[in-house]
Amino acid sequence: MEFYRNKRVWITGASSGLGRELASLLVSFGARVILTARSTRVLKELAASAAAERGTEEAVRVLPGDMEKLDSLKELTGEAWKTFDGLDMVILNAGVSHRSLFIDTTPEIRERVLKVNLLAQMEILGVLLPLMVSRQCGHIVSVTSLAGKVSSPWRSCYAAAKHGLHGLL
Repeated sequence: MEFYRNKRVWITGASSGLGRELASLLVSFGARVILTARSTRVLKELAASAAAERGTEEAVRVLPGDMEKLDSLKELTGEAWKTFDGLDMVILNAGVSHRSLFIDTTPEIRERVLKVNLLAQMEILGVLLPLMVSRQCGHIVSVTSLAGKVSSPWRSCYAAAKHGLHGLL
């Protein structure tokens, strides 16, 4: 995948699942990757593994961050942008799931699901879009879900957040 060679890619939610797999894959394609998630330890392990595979530590950077802390995302996004002097792609993958009937879901859980799955992406985009537009380049990938199109009673808060991403992007 020559397209990704030397591309500067920031992945949120990079410590597990799809984010972790994308990180490994993009590093193998020659991309320079910034890994963000809450667990510094897991990110460092992933970065060391990816760097060993690629043969250079310069290709992978760790930038811990918590998508629930909306007031920190402007600074986090600025740091991601500066890491490789700009970004060619951001993969907004961080997310949390929740499974319960709406009537049984506490306000705290509703707020957390919306913060991490929707509002964090909006905050990051608010910082990145002007930078990408000024450089006239950049790709934005938002990981969403079919639940954003078709809800179920047990996933209403999650579906609402993912539906918001469909409406946003």
